[in-house]
Amino acid sequence: MYTHQPPPDESFHSVDFTQTQYPVSIVKTRAQIADEYGISVRTLYRWLKKHHIEVPSGVLKPVHQILIYQAFGAPEK
Repeated sequence: MYTHQPPPDESFHSVDFTQTQYPVSIVKTRAQIADEYGISVRTLYRWLKKHHIEVPSGVLKPVHQILIYQAFGAPEK
């Protein structure tokens, strides 16, 4: 018998991303995030690795953008 169990990070699904202090959009590329910080994509990868932040390949959804902004602060641009 199958019973539905919510994913462990379900709290992120209830977050209103439009009401955040960070510049979150539907999806962003790593290049867009790096540009916001004034760094290269390679440097962004190094920052993520150094802080043990794992994000999936492809575009970054709001939940992943929030993780990055929380770790490194809001970009100044």
